[in-house]
Amino acid sequence: MKKYLLLLSLIILSLIMCCIAVNAQTITAAEYFVDADPGAGSGTPVSITAGTNVNFTAIIPATSLPGGFHFVAIRTKDAAGKWGVI
Repeated sequence: MKKYLLLLSLIILSLIMCCIAVNAQTITAAEYFVDADPGAGSGTPVSITAGTNVNFTAIIPATSLPGGFHFVAIRTKDAAGKWGVI
């Protein structure tokens, strides 16, 4: 019974990993905005190197923001030109 469960677990894990690899998208652009969403492609661009995994650092100036809490969002675009949801 333990061998059957182990085999079943390995098959399920293999299927999950296969699905993840098939659905990987190349990220080609990134942007951020503060508080109000200006619309896809209209945020402040962030410099990235295109790939399936992207790391970046953005310096977001806060000197012009009034005191209090603010919403900061990052959005990315894939190679098909489709912007992600927030």
